[in-house]
Amino acid sequence: LKKVFDYFSFMGKMTLTNYMMQNILAFFIFSGVGLRLFNTMPYWFYFALAIVIYLLQLFISKWWLSKFYYGPAEWLWRSLSYETIFRFKKPNIQETV
Repeated sequence: LKKVFDYFSFMGKMTLTNYMMQNILAFFIFSGVGLRLFNTMPYWFYFALAIVIYLLQLFISKWWLSKFYYGPAEWLWRSLSYETIFRFKKPNIQETV
């Protein structure tokens, strides 16, 4: 059960990035610029699509945070707020030896 909640903690550390990605994906899936799927499919399709996007973000967040300290939007927000450039990439184990 702890492993399940760990995935949520990774996603929580990238909340702003995940929120922005959900909006960008929804824009291209539903608007006239993209696939134009707004109000054209049954409701179960939208529900399944939301679950798929959410699960993808769970796994992508874990992968991303294994390589970087922050999500891209969180890093930018933090750097602008504190007016300093924070370390973004985690050191590779092979690089530190």
